Amino acid sequence: MHFFFYPFISETLIQFEEDESMHLKVLRANEGDEILVINGKGDVAKAIIQSIAKRFFTAQIILIERHIRRNTGFHLAVAPLKQMDRIEWMLEKVCELGIEQISFIETKRTERDKLNFERLNKIVHAACKQSKNFWFPEMPAVIERFDTFLNAHEAHTNLIAYCGGEFSGIEQKLRADSSTLILIGPEGDFTDEEFNLATQHGFKGISLGNTRLRTETAAIYATAAFKFVNAY
Repeated sequence: MHFFFYPFISETLIQFEEDESMHLKVLRANEGDEILVINGKGDVAKAIIQSIAKRFFTAQIILIERHIRRNTGFHLAVAPLKQMDRIEWMLEKVCELGIEQISFIETKRTERDKLNFERLNKIVHAACKQSKNFWFPEMPAVIERFDTFLNAHEAHTNLIAYCGGEFSGIEQKLRADSSTLILIGPEGDFTDEEFNLATQHGFKGISLGNTRLRTETAAIYATAAFKFVNAY
C-alpha cells in the first residue's frame, strides 16, 4: 500500500492538493481504494479514497496508529555542496536510513550560500514515505554559520569528521542509545581553526576510514554507522 502525506491526520475527511494528487494519478488509484497517510510526526492513518478531481482528491480516515519517536537522536550537520543534485541525493539517502535532524553549516570552504528549502523538504517527504520513516527529520530552513551553530547545538556525543589528524574510527566513538551530533565538512575539509574551535566546544575528532570521501558520501557513511550501532 502506498503512502501519502498530509499534515493534519486528526481530521476525518482530508483533501490532498496537487503534489499528492499527481502521485495518485501515477498510481492509477480509484475511488474506494485504501491508502496510508503519514503526517511526519509519527501518525499513520489508513484511509479510503472518496473522490478524485482534476487537481485534488479526498479520503476518509478510518484508522490511526501512533509510532513513538526513537530515544536516540541523530543530528547531522553538513556543509552544503556546490552541486545541488549531490545535496539532494545525500538528503534522500540519509532520510531513508533514518535521521532525527539535519542542519546545513557555512564554513570557510563552503561553496554554496543558498538552498531551495522548499524543494529539499519535498525530497525529505518523498524519502521518508518510501522508506516508511514516520517521523520526518527536523531541518532548519537556514544555512548556519559554523561558530553560531557550535554555540547553539550539542548532544551527548559530539563528533567532527576531520582529515587533519590521527583519530579513532567512527565506530569506536559512537555509543548505543546516545544522542549524537556529527559535523561533516565541505570539499577541502574543515580548516585547522574550525577543527580547534569545535574541540573547544567538546567535539571529538573521528576518522571515516583510510580513503578520502566526498562530503555526501561521508554524510551517508556516518548516518549508516549510527544506524548500525543502534540497531534500528
